[in-house]
Amino acid sequence: MSNHDSRLWQQLRNGGLVQGNLPADLQLQPLYLRLFLGGMTWLAAQLFLLAVLSFFSLFMFMLRSDMELPLALGGTLLLCLSAWLSRQRVHPFLQQLGAASALTGQGMLITLLVITDQTGNGALALVQLPVFILVRNSLARSLAVLLFVLFGCYDLDQAALFSTVWVLPLLMLATAWLYQNETRHAAQQAWLHPLKRGLTLALGCWLVLQHAVNIADWGVIWQHQPPLLTLAAAGWLLWFVRRQLQLPAQRLAGLLLGALVLLAGWLIPGVTVLSLLLALSWRHGQFHYALVHLLALVMALMAYYYNLEQTLLIKACVLLGLTGLLLAVRLTVLRLVSPTVAKEH
Repeated sequence: MSNHDSRLWQQLRNGGLVQGNLPADLQLQPLYLRLFLGGMTWLAAQLFLLAVLSFFSLFMFMLRSDMELPLALGGTLLLCLSAWLSRQRVHPFLQQLGAASALTGQGMLITLLVITDQTGNGALALVQLPVFILVRNSLARSLAVLLFVLFGCYDLDQAALFSTVWVLPLLMLATAWLYQNETRHAAQQAWLHPLKRGLTLALGCWLVLQHAVNIADWGVIWQHQPPLLTLAAAGWLLWFVRRQLQLPAQRLAGLLLGALVLLAGWLIPGVTVLSLLLALSWRHGQFHYALVHLLALVMALMAYYYNLEQTLLIKACVLLGLTGLLLAVRLTVLRLVSPTVAKEH
């Protein structure tokens, strides 16, 4: 338990919000308690910052109608303040104030680029780089990675400088590498974990936009294009079977399961990416990520099923095939965990 957590708990106890002492490390406390403490402190810091900005913005509006200079100066100053606070051992409220300053300054610079019509030359993506480099806050860095990927892909598609068909396979392989090797690089956790979380959020948003293509016209960039994605996933599968699985039975089970997933991913958007990340997060004990990927995989299957413009007979065949796939997954997992248990079943 850090000193910041102890001081925060002491202040909450003095205010009558909690009772007693914090019995153990805060990381061992329930997830809802950690989210509550961090979220409430961040909300208080964000409201304080917005109140201060609103007070000064009233004078700005009364003095001049041109808001480009105040947005540029305000966004830059807030990012500098956040970069300074994130490097200090300060009060928990000031730490969250630094996070709020990063998000608010980032929003002000994005607003400046939008109102000055500078959104088509990659500026929206490039403005995320100083946020990720300078601000040592996990949330701000994760959001910067998410916005960098989405804005960058959109700008590349609009400028026609680079085929965006390669972007999703590269993102998937990069994120899979982070899931596989993050624990081996403990010294770089300050930026490696936000990078992994930001890429995960970017992949999730990409898959949501892929399913939304059937509802609205989002352009070619977000459409489901399985050839290169399946090829990249197949290459990773062969590497994984060769390097990570030793027993012949495990290799055969891994190839069979991987082939079933690739076949399903050819038809259903999101299955290839989510299955890969689910397998990696489960294998390396990242259970929060595994649960999120599992829920997202179920939602992707449901979205595909209910948007399938086929007869009830075709849908029944799809459900039958999904049942067979789940049974194969169960047997394969048993074989991967213990070949002896698999023989008993």
